[in-house]
Amino acid sequence: MVDRGVLEPRVWWLVHGASATILQSLALKLLSQPCSSSCCERNWSTYSFIHSMRRNKMTPQ
Repeated sequence: MVDRGVLEPRVWWLVHGASATILQSLALKLLSQPCSSSCCERNWSTYSFIHSMRRNKMTPQ
């Protein structure tokens, strides 16, 4: 495993992870996740438009 400091982690798992297929698939899923919270922030922003205090007080009429 000489190239572990040279290759990116995702590429390393693609090249050398064939002997541990379950661990390889988990590592690839983990390493392909975005590292920012912008997706979560966007979801919460949309949710706040749908479930606001004003809409919660509205009646069916």
